[in-house]
Amino acid sequence: YSQRGNDILGPSRDVDEDDMPYMTLSYTNGPGFRPHVNDIRPDVTAETGYRALNWTSHVDVPLDSETHGGDDVAVFARGPHHSMFTGLYEQSQLPHLMAYAACIGPGRHACSSAHVVAAPIIFFTIFVLLTTLFIQ
Repeated sequence: YSQRGNDILGPSRDVDEDDMPYMTLSYTNGPGFRPHVNDIRPDVTAETGYRALNWTSHVDVPLDSETHGGDDVAVFARGPHHSMFTGLYEQSQLPHLMAYAACIGPGRHACSSAHVVAAPIIFFTIFVLLTTLFIQ
């Protein structure tokens, strides 16, 4: 993967094992396959117009249309509410889920209802402790 902050439409600052640059946003299959020379990918940054909006990105598997693209992202979560992040999500949903789990930003939060549940439990616990002390 490219480093954080890298231009999403540009090449990565890293290179592959053949010292070839690769694009930050890449596609597995679709139109845009370039033949490899001596089993080495071509340097797509050497193509004129590789930054143009109508440039066809390189792919590894030649097909008429793309079926798995750079818009698919992996989500890894650890900590409170990590269980919310399982399965498939629209990318636009992820920031809202992250804000909900982290209790930040506008909208509903995971912690906004925590005091509603916690307060009765705390009062009940104190009541039981005090009752136990006075009964003895």
